[in-house]
Amino acid sequence: MNCKNIGNIFCSGLTRNEQIAELIKLGFKSREIQQMMHCGPNIICDVRKSLKTFGSAPEQSKIGRPTKKTKTVSSFIVQQTHQNPYISGTDLHHQIIDSIGIDISPTVINEIRGEEGFKFLPPIKEPLLTEIQIEKRMNFCYSVLIHLDDLPNIGFSDESRFGLGSDKRWVWRKRKEHNQNAIIQQAKYSISVMAWGLIGPDYKPHIYIYDSTENAKNYQEMLIDNSFLEDAETFYNGDFAFQQDGARPHTAKTSIETITDVCDLVANWPPNSPDLNVIEMIWSIMDDIISFYHPNNKEELIDSIKCAWNSIKLETINNLCRSFARRCYLCLQNHGHCIPRQITRGLNNDITKEEIEVLFDELKKDGYILNEVDLFIKKKINE
Repeated sequence: MNCKNIGNIFCSGLTRNEQIAELIKLGFKSREIQQMMHCGPNIICDVRKSLKTFGSAPEQSKIGRPTKKTKTVSSFIVQQTHQNPYISGTDLHHQIIDSIGIDISPTVINEIRGEEGFKFLPPIKEPLLTEIQIEKRMNFCYSVLIHLDDLPNIGFSDESRFGLGSDKRWVWRKRKEHNQNAIIQQAKYSISVMAWGLIGPDYKPHIYIYDSTENAKNYQEMLIDNSFLEDAETFYNGDFAFQQDGARPHTAKTSIETITDVCDLVANWPPNSPDLNVIEMIWSIMDDIISFYHPNNKEELIDSIKCAWNSIKLETINNLCRSFARRCYLCLQNHGHCIPRQITRGLNNDITKEEIEVLFDELKKDGYILNEVDLFIKKKINE
């Protein structure tokens, strides 16, 4: 008997039944095959019958209990999790028993959820929009897309509050073991500071840190004393419009006059619309950077805010500014509702006229009546 042939059988990747069939073909007796394959005589008998009847070994039977991860169970788990993202593995366990009659543990249920792409994360927070706010968002975005080719360079501005004790880094630690290096001490009333920033295409002046609560007076003084508007107007050769949200210090009559003394001002900015303001993403990026620095006092916090702001590249700013038109498009496409889920990395910011025309037609067919609004309060002309 050729030992090499026997060795090839066990190294060929054949199933157990196929290996038995090859040994039978080589003339081995059932007892010898039992010893080599560590199997019972009934299995060898089944293989012999299959060879005689079909000329091949029977398919390999699965070993062990049948899996409970069936398509039916997975589909049920996905459906119930979509309907109620808060549902626990234990509650799903009971529902599956009652509905399908399969006893599957909560641990396996959560494994299936992971395999289906679910992750246990905090819920997504979105502003609660009224019908009037939705209408204003749609009309504003409609007007932007109508005049897309005529828009000036827009400087997007906003405030954000940063505080101590917001370190998001996780640490390796043992339960019930005290390790001072794994402890973050938090004050009852955490120290925080308010920062104001402005970005535009190829443009990023320094960040401003308020030393007190923002109001109309110090907001105007901040803009004037730091020449934020004058410098931007000069940088863009007069082709500039300043954007701000509807906070009270911003919309005060004296604030509007201060701004329009220098440059155009974006008008009718829709309320409750941080998803349209591209600078919001800058705050998110900075928050992660500040957490990495882990400041311990107010001075370190201010320094880390400035470092984080200075680390933002113009390439990032340009991509965000270019996303404004696409955000307006997505807002209209989503019928005025919030669009944080639609704003994804790698989003195509280039919009064609054909896309806009198709969208307008679809909205018209859906019964939406869109009205054009004024986009800018023009700069005062000194006589």
